[in-house]
Amino acid sequence: MAVIQQTTSLTPSEWYGVQCVARQAAKYRDELPSGKGQAVDMLLRIQGVIDVAEDGVSRRTNKPSAELIMAHVLRIMDGLVKPTNMAELMVAIRGAAENGELPESDEAYQYKAAEMIRTLSTQKEIPRKGAVTGSFQIGQVKMSGLSSTASSAVAKATRAIVLEEAE
Repeated sequence: MAVIQQTTSLTPSEWYGVQCVARQAAKYRDELPSGKGQAVDMLLRIQGVIDVAEDGVSRRTNKPSAELIMAHVLRIMDGLVKPTNMAELMVAIRGAAENGELPESDEAYQYKAAEMIRTLSTQKEIPRKGAVTGSFQIGQVKMSGLSSTASSAVAKATRAIVLEEAE
C-alpha cells in the first residue's frame, strides 16, 4: 500500500479519479515480471466524471454461533431429559462426528432448527458510505513528442506527488 509522504493540492474528486483508474491495474498483474526496482516514468492525463452515491445503511443479520445454540439447547434439555438419555445423546453425537459428516435430518427438524436460529439472530444497521464509480479516458503524454516550450510548460504545471510503498 502506498503512503503519501508529501501532500498535494489534488481535490477529493481528483484522488477518487486516480483510485478508479488504478483499479484497472489489477487486470495486468499477471503480465508483470518479478523483480525489484522496475522503473516507471510516465505522465498521464485522466479525464472523466465520477458518480458518488448517497450514504446509507446496510442491514446485517448476526446469527449466533453453533456453540451458543447447542449450549442453549443442552441447558434446556438438562432439566427435561434424564441424565442417562443425555449421555446417550452425547454418544450418538460422537458417533456422527467420527464419520466426518452429519447424517440427513428430517425436514421438520431442519425447519425447527432454522426457526430457532432466526429467533436467536439479531439485526444490526451499519452506516455505509455511498459507492464512488467513474468513467474516464486515460491518455499518456509523450514528452518526447512535445516542443521544448510545451514540454517546459507541462513540467512547470505538473504537481509532485511523492508516494512510498509501505512495508
